[in-house]
Amino acid sequence: IEMELSQEDESANIFSSNTVKNGQFSLTFSVPKETKSGQYLLKINTYEKDSKGEITNKGFVNYNIFITQVPTNLEVFFENSNLKPDTFLRVKAVLHDQSGQSISSTANIIVKNDNGKIIEEKEITTDEFLELKIPQAQAPAQWTVIASSNDIENMATFNIVAVEKILTEIVNKTLIVTNTGNVPYNHTIIVKIGEQPLNVDILLEVGELKK
Repeated sequence: IEMELSQEDESANIFSSNTVKNGQFSLTFSVPKETKSGQYLLKINTYEKDSKGEITNKGFVNYNIFITQVPTNLEVFFENSNLKPDTFLRVKAVLHDQSGQSISSTANIIVKNDNGKIIEEKEITTDEFLELKIPQAQAPAQWTVIASSNDIENMATFNIVAVEKILTEIVNKTLIVTNTGNVPYNHTIIVKIGEQPLNVDILLEVGELKK
């Protein structure tokens, strides 16, 4: 008896054979661990030969077998891993099977700040983005995302970058300057009164306002 398991690449077809004894047989074969999930055709042929080696009896049967998806790898994917304050983190977990194709499942995603405090924890579908707004005054830091699904866990980090930014207003002939960035602001700004430039040294802590 001979068996053939068909693959997309015929050169990778799997074969096995054995002898039929008293009308009974057993065939053993292994499938490579990276085999893609899907339907496969299993062909079984049996034949009998006489003393001259000529085939006197034969038969065959075909089966469809299904190779299942096996979760093997979990990827943490950022839409952008360098974020400014007052923007959104978008992150998702992508679960891959033995051939690298994605698997639809659920994943638990935890977002921790640089002090290890949990900022967000949510269970969502794999390939679905979790969105989290970064506070406007959040100082530059490296935060961590931990994702887990099907007993597989992975971790990745993203950066909250430094942004120097001020808001200037003139109210009743008074110049008001506010630090709207996430780091201290220590620069000289130029104020023009008519055509006369005036250098003003500005030192503001995050969120500080001066007149």
